[in-house]
Amino acid sequence: MAAYKGAECLEKEFKGEKGFDECAQWLGDHFEWARNPKRMAYYVKRVLFPRFFYVSEFDNLFDLSEKYPIVLEEAATTPYDFTTMVMLSFMAMSWVSDDLKERIQFIINADMTQVAQVVGKVQKA
Repeated sequence: MAAYKGAECLEKEFKGEKGFDECAQWLGDHFEWARNPKRMAYYVKRVLFPRFFYVSEFDNLFDLSEKYPIVLEEAATTPYDFTTMVMLSFMAMSWVSDDLKERIQFIINADMTQVAQVVGKVQKA
């Protein structure tokens, strides 16, 4: 739907009308992450959560999840809670260290400001 609306508004721009303004308003009205910072953080964490881990930790977590898979029927998620679901499944593994569980809990609780700070630190490194 978003692609269709974008194309429709682009056509208006080509005709000299205010298609961009209409598209921006439509996106703001139809996507919760555009107006709710917590939802925005959930969506961004879905893409950026690997940056919260060392590569070895990330590999280990996914190796463990291969051995002990999540039952897909129980993992019905949305783009907003996908990362939380994955992180909770990692935290449920008894052999995950307390330090790693603390960082996982940080990811679950992080709002957009905290996510932006983590991304900023990674970019400087």
